[in-house]
Amino acid sequence: MSDILILGATGFTGRLIARYLVNHPQRTPPSFTIALGGRSRDKLNEVAASLGLSTGLGSIVVVDLSDYKSVEVAVVRAKVVINAIGPYWKFGGHVVR
Repeated sequence: MSDILILGATGFTGRLIARYLVNHPQRTPPSFTIALGGRSRDKLNEVAASLGLSTGLGSIVVVDLSDYKSVEVAVVRAKVVINAIGPYWKFGGHVVR
């Protein structure tokens, strides 16, 4: 379980959000944990490595946004979900639901 899940962490905006949160001054452990979410495990691992984040269990979340159950399994493990996957009108419905 993570405190914050960033969906779309491999995209431009998602990377900016992840970088901001990783470098946030209040992120000293145990303040909050971050998980990166998206469609490609390889790309998520690449982003995590570039930010110095763990790629262990729960830190990387592969999700299929066209499948509600996949989204539900991903988001119930987080306290806060940041959706940076666009286009939002196409992929945001399952996340909001």
